[in-house]
Amino acid sequence: MKIRRFSAFLAASLFLALTLFTAGCAKKEEPQAGVFYLYYKDVSAMNLHPVEAYFDQAPRFEERVASVFGKLRESDNRSSYVSAIPERIEILSAVLSDTCLIFDFGASYNNMLDAEEVLMRAAVVRTFTQMPEVSTVEFRVEGQPLVLQKGLGALVGPMKASDFMDIFGSGLNAYTESRFTLYFANESGDKLKPTIRELYHQNQISVEQFALQQLIAGPVSESEGYPVLPASLKINSLTVRDGVCHVDLSTDILTQGLPLPAETVIFSIVDTLTEISEVTSVRISIDSRPDVNFMDTVDLSQLLYRDLDYIETAPVSAPSESVSP
Repeated sequence: MKIRRFSAFLAASLFLALTLFTAGCAKKEEPQAGVFYLYYKDVSAMNLHPVEAYFDQAPRFEERVASVFGKLRESDNRSSYVSAIPERIEILSAVLSDTCLIFDFGASYNNMLDAEEVLMRAAVVRTFTQMPEVSTVEFRVEGQPLVLQKGLGALVGPMKASDFMDIFGSGLNAYTESRFTLYFANESGDKLKPTIRELYHQNQISVEQFALQQLIAGPVSESEGYPVLPASLKINSLTVRDGVCHVDLSTDILTQGLPLPAETVIFSIVDTLTEISEVTSVRISIDSRPDVNFMDTVDLSQLLYRDLDYIETAPVSAPSESVSP
């Protein structure tokens, strides 16, 4: 693994190695190919907008990162756009690991409001993934991976520009805050343990699909329970018609290898989805096959309804505050 470490942000001289000349706001909402953009927020603080920029290719990558970040912290004086990075945010270092650019911020990062934190991440990721050396960006705080403290410790890993498409143009209005109850396995694996999360999700993704994605991603700590679905599991399709949630999953669910009863696996899906008011039952198919007898135990050709017998009777923990995407 190729790792390049630098503390360019701590040395003011590095900012002089590269000059960025902003050329005003892009007239189109979508950036044009081949042009470098800095991402600022507008005065409403709800949207990101690209401002066209030019930079010299000659300086070293470390110097270029330092200069771009320095300009990103400034406001564009010729428009109504301002920096999406709060002044109080301290950056400690940056590391290029293969093609992942890792920023390490000071502890003040954790004090940001949800909205400004989302916009800052989006601005930094969308700006720096334009560099040919960078495919993803990761945030850390005081050397530790970024954890959204207000969201039951949701871990944020490497991010792509496409992860923030809806904050561009339509802004945070493209997100909806929803409350989910996810069912993970208990320690013995014979019962389901409920965990409540309150999360922002993109409007273009249905609540049902987002909930199932969260279930596949698994718990973030043992206090939430244990995984029930393989991380490699794909959602081929998901639709809701007349109260029935039709879910087609990849064959990974058949070869998951997790030592759990069939009922724990299937009803983690069913009980999670039927927590959503629009869903009364679930029909599960695997690679479009609706007649699978899952682990020779659960008949997937039938509609599946919420079953409280598989849910642990321990009281549900209090919900967290909202967490940004």
